[in-house]
Amino acid sequence: MNIFEEDFRMKGLFDLDAPVWVWLSEVADVMILSLYWWICSIPLVTVGASTTALYYVLGKKMRKESTSITRDFFYSFKMNFKQSLPLAIIFLIAVISGSLYVFMAVDGLLNDNLKGVMRFIVPVGMVFIFEATHLSSYIWALLSRFHMKSYTLFTTAFVLVHRHLLTTIILTVAKIAVLLAIFKMPLIVLVAPGINVAIDSFFVQGIFSRYLEVEATKNAQAEELEEEDYMETTNEQQ
Repeated sequence: MNIFEEDFRMKGLFDLDAPVWVWLSEVADVMILSLYWWICSIPLVTVGASTTALYYVLGKKMRKESTSITRDFFYSFKMNFKQSLPLAIIFLIAVISGSLYVFMAVDGLLNDNLKGVMRFIVPVGMVFIFEATHLSSYIWALLSRFHMKSYTLFTTAFVLVHRHLLTTIILTVAKIAVLLAIFKMPLIVLVAPGINVAIDSFFVQGIFSRYLEVEATKNAQAEELEEEDYMETTNEQQ
């Protein structure tokens, strides 16, 4: 290696646009956003606004839009705070219910007298946790990008969870992987919110983009038809 090649490589290493620095910057952003999420979720009922803000910022990043993680996070937090409160309360109740199912399942598996009942409770509990987990993910993602009433958020999220079942299964595997990583290295819990939402956003934003493209195509076709009808009407009048 001559001195010019070495100098070129050193310049590449210290170039802030080099892939390694871009990657480290993204990792730092996820860590900072996770910290914001934990702080803003302390009252518990604000977990919805915090998660929506997380989806808002990471969604913009996935779409390659200009972002300021602090400004954008707290903009979304404030913007969706009111609507997210009742939704967060509903999902907190769901989390408590899911936790009770888990405790009942563990107790039942350890108690021979309850194993028969567990054949019913365990599947129901698993379906409940699956639905609640993914409904919440889609609801916060939808709320971060679209203006919808709460009922529409629920119905749209329910449709997306089941229409894109393969994506939902992939996200389930990803969430389980994050949980297993936390068990192996508990400190990962500090950045788990950012990691989880980043993975969700990678898939969910693609789904949103496809629907938006279809909607844009339909609108364009409708405008063309209106223009053709107008021209035909004008020609007839002449």
